[in-house]
Amino acid sequence: MTNSDKYVPRPGWHGWAARVRCFPLLLAAPFLCGFAGPSQALHGADVALYNDSTAPYYNGAWQDGLTAIRNMLATIGLSYEEINYWDLDTSFQDFSSLYKIILMPGGYAPYYNYWINRTGKDRIRAFVQSGGAYFGICAGAYFACDTVTWGDTVYDDDAGYDLDLFPGSAMGDIGSIADYYAGNWTMTTLNFTAANSILRRYKTVPYTEDLIFLGGPSFVGYEQYPVTVLASFASHGRPGIVAFPYGSGRVILSGPHPEIEEDSARDGVTLSGEDQLDDRGSDWDFTLHLVVWLAYPQSNPIMDIPMGQTTFAYTPVVTPSRSAIPADARPVGLGPVATNGNELAISISLYQFMTPVDMYFGYSAADDPATIHILRPDGALQPMAEGLIPFQASVLDPVAVSFGGGIPIAAIRPGTYTLYFAAAPAGRTDAYYLWTTTLTIPGS
Repeated sequence: MTNSDKYVPRPGWHGWAARVRCFPLLLAAPFLCGFAGPSQALHGADVALYNDSTAPYYNGAWQDGLTAIRNMLATIGLSYEEINYWDLDTSFQDFSSLYKIILMPGGYAPYYNYWINRTGKDRIRAFVQSGGAYFGICAGAYFACDTVTWGDTVYDDDAGYDLDLFPGSAMGDIGSIADYYAGNWTMTTLNFTAANSILRRYKTVPYTEDLIFLGGPSFVGYEQYPVTVLASFASHGRPGIVAFPYGSGRVILSGPHPEIEEDSARDGVTLSGEDQLDDRGSDWDFTLHLVVWLAYPQSNPIMDIPMGQTTFAYTPVVTPSRSAIPADARPVGLGPVATNGNELAISISLYQFMTPVDMYFGYSAADDPATIHILRPDGALQPMAEGLIPFQASVLDPVAVSFGGGIPIAAIRPGTYTLYFAAAPAGRTDAYYLWTTTLTIPGS
């Protein structure tokens, strides 16, 4: 068997497109061994849909999946333009001015790595970094990960997996769900359990979705990064669909194939054995919700959840100042006293977080800095030594809190106070953003 033979799937599966759809083994060959022809002028659209069918050999994009995606996008009027590896590798055009999303479909990830060279991957990263979005399905998810684990073998940059949008590892083959080598599609249940800003307008957790699956990854090794788990495989509990920021952009990766409709012909695709499969309702509602979230970010930015213990100190401000960058936020305003006025008017304002957070507010006096008084949900104060209680718990909306009207500074004991405001992932205290500022009440 030659080196090239061993990377070509054996005959006997559901045709060439099905044979190459998701298997992420290393293709140990030069990146560019054929030509699609000169890059054509791109016109731009909502979605740049990757299709390497023009490759002289080793084309990776699963054509049935592309058919389903085209029909899905058409249902909500999102335009698409098909791009190939030559466009990514050689185009002189600015993708950020052309597209909202780059969508990498299911297929065969090693062939994505075979044709898309370093310049093409740099283009994808720069596109997302500058505010674009990336949606990777199955092979498109493998392609985006720092490493790929298949069986007992780990594939990294040396194997071509150097796009590195996702900071962790894509894990396959999940034989407990479907035997990839038998080539038989199956339905798998995904659990949606954690509230988050992405799905809040779609359904209320917890709920489940059944999605079609063969050979896709689960995601691990991301725990120290701001990754939101949208859904986990019911069979083993590992994440199957994840979302995360990358620079100013957004990324969603899916192990299953949410573009395929098992009990409807509207996707234009008929898979072998599909008449025996049932997705218990359309998957397109869910998938299109994700696509719209990627294409049209909310006008208010979303803050990354805290992953460590970070403190930010800032000088007093009259009114809060929002920023999606925690270090630049000034969430607590003090009112006129911040500029030597005669009233204290505390207000708190902050952009929403990707997932729910608990919020804490407290203060300490300069003559007793060890005693911090925190605000309880009922509006009363208590020493933090008696228990750390958030004044608002599991907050997912943007924060806008005002503590009543102005308080004359004559009613406040003179001295210097430190004010504390913290946001922590709901139910946790091991990670947080803590902002501090000072308040000085002059003596009479």
